[in-house]
Amino acid sequence: MTKAIGRGVVVAALIGACAGCETESASLVHREALADVHEYGVTECPQDLGVVEVELGDDASGPVTLSLAEDIIAIDVLDPELAWPINDDWSITIEPGQVLTFAVQFNCGSTDDVAGRIDLELTPRGGGAALDSVSIPIALDVQGAP
Repeated sequence: MTKAIGRGVVVAALIGACAGCETESASLVHREALADVHEYGVTECPQDLGVVEVELGDDASGPVTLSLAEDIIAIDVLDPELAWPINDDWSITIEPGQVLTFAVQFNCGSTDDVAGRIDLELTPRGGGAALDSVSIPIALDVQGAP
């Protein structure tokens, strides 16, 4: 039995500029926290906390690279194809119209409450300054730890 505080889907949509524009434009939207309760001996391990969905709009001026940095050891962000935890500093190129879904899980690697964030940064594929960035807060109330 899990007492949910607010688990669900966090959508990060990339809204692109016109193809004829001189500079690329993209942004992340829908910034929502992932939060839940974990009760040792009751809640399943690993525990699904929700997903982060990333999309580059069809009208974007070009692909961007998504860098995802995770700073919480007890939280796993899973590769969308392999369903395996990704590294702390991971990037992938996504094409216009492509949607990637990252599952977020508590791996039961902490007996203390977990708080932190998942950072997303969008940069042009050819390099240069970030187009946008967002931090998605994570809060897990860990109860009944041995």
